[in-house]
Amino acid sequence: MRASHLLGLLLVLPTLAGCTVRESDASAHAAQFAADEATCTGYGFKKDTPEFANCLMELDQTHKGYAIAPQRAASQAAINQGQQMIQSASPRTTTCTPTSSGVMKCY
Repeated sequence: MRASHLLGLLLVLPTLAGCTVRESDASAHAAQFAADEATCTGYGFKKDTPEFANCLMELDQTHKGYAIAPQRAASQAAINQGQQMIQSASPRTTTCTPTSSGVMKCY
């Protein structure tokens, strides 16, 4: 009888521990959300507006490790570099001549 009680306890404990972790995560998320709302309100955004929602979204993505601004800056830098390469490239003339075998040779 004692072995069955112990086995039952061993099966139930991990489930209870999982509930505690989930509740802890949920409460941490709620606290972070409240802090983010306060931050966006402090920036002057009004609740229930697209600007407020964007503020919350960007803060959430920052917390998750998404670096929006650096990605945008890196993308823009790559675009600028490509445009500079295109503009600075000197035009090249390609000359093609047919060979006796009928193949075009270009240089």
